[in-house]
Amino acid sequence: MLPYSRLRAANVLSTLACIRLCVTGKPKRLAFVSSTSTLDNEYYVRLLQEIGTAVPETDDLEGSRKGLGIGYVNTIPVTQSLGVAQVTSHPRLTLNEWIGALETYGYRVPMVSYQERCTRVKEYVQDDSKEEEHALLPLFHFVMGDLPTNTIAPELDNANAAAALSLYDKKKMNRECFMAANAVGVRTLGMYLAYLVAVGFLPAPAEKGECKLPSLDGTMLEALAA
Repeated sequence: MLPYSRLRAANVLSTLACIRLCVTGKPKRLAFVSSTSTLDNEYYVRLLQEIGTAVPETDDLEGSRKGLGIGYVNTIPVTQSLGVAQVTSHPRLTLNEWIGALETYGYRVPMVSYQERCTRVKEYVQDDSKEEEHALLPLFHFVMGDLPTNTIAPELDNANAAAALSLYDKKKMNRECFMAANAVGVRTLGMYLAYLVAVGFLPAPAEKGECKLPSLDGTMLEALAA
C-alpha cells in the first residue's frame, strides 16, 4: 500500500480544493462521504471502554494522529475534521454475518478460519500460473498481519444522522425506534443481492438457501440503483 506522502495530494489536497470551491462566490454545500477506518486503532478501543457507549460525532479525531499503519487510512482523519454525521446501524452486523448472508441466500461460501484464508491467499499470489489477478489483491496487506486484532471497530454514536433522518419519518416514531426499524440486517443484504442478480452482476444462487432472494419490482430496482 502507498504511504501517506504519495496519497496526500489525491486525498487531502483535493478535499481542500473542493472546500475552497464551495466558499468561492455563492456558498455551496459539500457532502463528504468517508469510512470509519480512522477509528480503527487502540486509542478508540480504550475510549469506548472508558465512556461505555459509543464514539461521539463531536470527537476531533486527535486520537488518530498515531496508530494508523496504512497510508490511505492516514489521509482520512486529515480530511474528516469537519462537521460529522456518523452513519451506522444498531444493531450492527458483524463481518461474519455480512459474509454469512451469502450462504443464507444459497451461495456456496463456506466459512473458513482467518489463518486458512491467509494461507490460501499467499499461495494464490505465489502461483505464477494464474492468468487472472484476484480482484482483492490490493488488500493483500490484510493477510500479512493480524487482521482480527488490527481492525477492532468501536461502536459509533449517530445522534446527528438520526436527527437528520427522523425528518423523513412519516410514521412519527421516536428516534430510537425509527433507527432500529431501518437497521441493516440480513434481509437488507438479500435485497442488494437480488439487485445485483437482476442487473447481471451476480449469477442467481445455485443452491436453495435458508432464505429465498426477495423479488424486486421496477420501483425497488430504481431505488436501489439510485
